Amino acid sequence: MIDHITLRVKDLEKSRAFYDELLKVIEYKIVLGKDDEPFRGYGVDADPIFEIVQADSNQPANSHVHIAFKVESEEIVKEFYETALALGGKDNGPPGPRPHYGETYYAAFILDSDENNIEVCLY
Repeated sequence: MIDHITLRVKDLEKSRAFYDELLKVIEYKIVLGKDDEPFRGYGVDADPIFEIVQADSNQPANSHVHIAFKVESEEIVKEFYETALALGGKDNGPPGPRPHYGETYYAAFILDSDENNIEVCLY
């Protein structure tokens, strides 16, 4: 069982602005970290599931990591994708069926500012 995932990011303020808004679409809220702290945690209850932290010279930013968030409807997949693009994310696969992953697999992919591949899916 996974407890949480943490990404080290190049620009914490930029990543906060992106993830603070984007993760609202899937009902994640800020559950850890204040604006003056070098990290942020998001979750559906009091425990963080997804975290970002400011990278430094000892631990550089992650890039090209793939993270997938599971949702309940195609409409949420589309909203997540559109919100990500509006917040400055880059298209890495528009919403649609992915039959090579499974008969009912439906997903979208975006790249964040550190080139991490963020997926939202249902199946």
